[in-house]
Amino acid sequence: MPSTLAFSFIALVARTVYVASKHAVSAMTKSTAFMHTNNKIRVNGIALGAIATNITSTMTNLSDFGNARIGAVSALNQGVGQPEDIANAAVFMASDDAKFINGDIITVDGGFTAPL
Repeated sequence: MPSTLAFSFIALVARTVYVASKHAVSAMTKSTAFMHTNNKIRVNGIALGAIATNITSTMTNLSDFGNARIGAVSALNQGVGQPEDIANAAVFMASDDAKFINGDIITVDGGFTAPL
């Protein structure tokens, strides 16, 4: 039983750190955008979902708990995106078409996080 408790505690800390780091990146994006507005520098971010890269080959021993949590949402997902989907979003955000977007995070995940 102690090993289960230890594992749960470690998993909880890992998830908490992961989520906190995601929020930190969002806050840094907004703060940096605000700091450089007078310099006419826009700062935005891209939050991406599952993208077809070779990273999945390194993902082993996945958590049953995590898979169960993702399973209900992934049924609504459009699938895996392509690197070009992220590139297109980046090109748009860097273009004059997005000149009035500053300090924002654009989500490119095929709707994966929409129900969350």
